[in-house]
Amino acid sequence: MSHKELKEIPEAVADLRQAVTLAPTKGERHFWLAVALSQADSADAALEEYRATVAVDSTSKNASQAYSQIAYRDHLLKKDWAGAIEMLEKSIAIDPTNKQALIWLGQASQNSVNRAKALEYYDKVLQIDPDQKDAKTGRAILAKSAKH
Repeated sequence: MSHKELKEIPEAVADLRQAVTLAPTKGERHFWLAVALSQADSADAALEEYRATVAVDSTSKNASQAYSQIAYRDHLLKKDWAGAIEMLEKSIAIDPTNKQALIWLGQASQNSVNRAKALEYYDKVLQIDPDQKDAKTGRAILAKSAKH
């Protein structure tokens, strides 16, 4: 991100906050405010806006991304695998091609010792993108651990 773009983030956050105030039931406004807050290193505020996104819109592609971000920020980082899996399953129910959500589902399943589910999610990613590095790595780790 360039210096100019970094300087524009506070202005974008202010504009998006105003947009949310004017139309608080529009999920896309909460979503884009969350994205801008993420770029402004306001993780807690971003998480709040991702939650607001799914509270008013739980079916769009933006909601799928919001569920993924909630899973990552509020569950994966805290090693709450069950909570992460719940949010990520909501994400892929909306968008079954969300590679990041599928990878995180594989990793959360692997960490909660559900090898079969982890493989299933990694395989789904590889069907979408046969060269996806994280899915290949996850599968390799599972294969190696199965031999021991």
